[in-house]
Amino acid sequence: MVEWIPWLLIIIGWNANAPDEQQVIAIEVAVDQEECDTLGKEYMGSKELSNDREGHSFRYLCSPMPDHGAFAAAADRWQSQLDKQP
Repeated sequence: MVEWIPWLLIIIGWNANAPDEQQVIAIEVAVDQEECDTLGKEYMGSKELSNDREGHSFRYLCSPMPDHGAFAAAADRWQSQLDKQP
């Protein structure tokens, strides 16, 4: 059995005059790191980022998605929070 771990492409934008106001512009799921980098470069070159974005900077990040254990641990923490509610 082959384990496949997709990658997350995250596009972040910020204004140099207000660096605390950074925001996630987009999140995509990619097949692998190579596709993630390709999609990131394409997104960075798109007109979508250049329209009405004077003074803004953008960056993309690629990261493997968390494994099943991370999702299971998060589900356990969520259940603990639910169990504590009145």
